[in-house]
Amino acid sequence: MELGNLTNAEYKTMVIKMLNELRARVDKLSENLNQEIKNIKTEMKIIKGNQSEMKNTLSEVKSILDGKNRVDKEEDQTTGEDSISTLGLILGVGLSLLLVSILGYSLAKWYQRGYCWEGPNFVFNLYQIRNSKELEIGTPFTISGRISSSDGGYMKFSNRLV
Repeated sequence: MELGNLTNAEYKTMVIKMLNELRARVDKLSENLNQEIKNIKTEMKIIKGNQSEMKNTLSEVKSILDGKNRVDKEEDQTTGEDSISTLGLILGVGLSLLLVSILGYSLAKWYQRGYCWEGPNFVFNLYQIRNSKELEIGTPFTISGRISSSDGGYMKFSNRLV
């Protein structure tokens, strides 16, 4: 079909027909474009939602790690202090026991050798084994020493009743 052979009416109908087809194509493309825009917006919302969720998750993880680091540091500090004080306590008690045992042993040997009152006699309200003359009346446990007498035997410190 040549355009020169067309009448005005045919020409108008052909242009209107082409415009209608073009409008239909544009409408169809517009619908597709609008659908694509909606899809993109939906994906962007999802991405933004995921980003905010990820930010929240990351901030939670960060706060948990910060708290754990603080607890670890506090445990390290307190563990060091506790171990030092415990070690000091153990050493102090051990050295005290050692000192008391050495002092007690030395004192016992000193008394046995007779450096103090020629050695003590421990009396448990019983007859003395050697040179016993009478039952000593007194406390359940007394420490008595030897006082030289004419017969060289045991004498009480005091004759009064306790």
